[in-house]
Amino acid sequence: MCASHRHSRTGRSFSWMRFFNVAPRRIFASSCAVLSAADGRTQRVEERVPEIPAKLRELATASKVQKELAIERARQAEILRGEQRRLYERRQAELNKLKEVEALAAKWERAVRLRAFASAVAAIGPDASEGAAELVPWIRRAADWIDPTVEAHWPEVDDAPKHIW
Repeated sequence: MCASHRHSRTGRSFSWMRFFNVAPRRIFASSCAVLSAADGRTQRVEERVPEIPAKLRELATASKVQKELAIERARQAEILRGEQRRLYERRQAELNKLKEVEALAAKWERAVRLRAFASAVAAIGPDASEGAAELVPWIRRAADWIDPTVEAHWPEVDDAPKHIW
């Protein structure tokens, strides 16, 4: 019996909640021990009534402290979420940068393969096929244009329109 208690001599039920017009959820569960209405071994209920305002002040203070602690916990949680969000965004930026570097490395590898191919075609000599001698400079120019470590301009590609309207 928390919100209402039975008087030990009369057997009548007495509700502190109705007496003080307090909603049941407004007082902590621990208030049962603080606001018990039964006769004690040395005191009767009537003798303990003057203690009630002080006990209620204690409960109100405890409630206020609990609310302040809850607000502080919420503030700390928001700070933690902000920190986690910042770390997540930093992680995403690093992963995006890694993708860009991998794309550059792939272009570089492609340029290296083209240069190796051009060297192989040049090593065969002009006897291999017609147009091989003309193909080698074109392959090297394409490799330079693809290579991210080389600043190369390829007029046939760079100066041409990218779209036809």
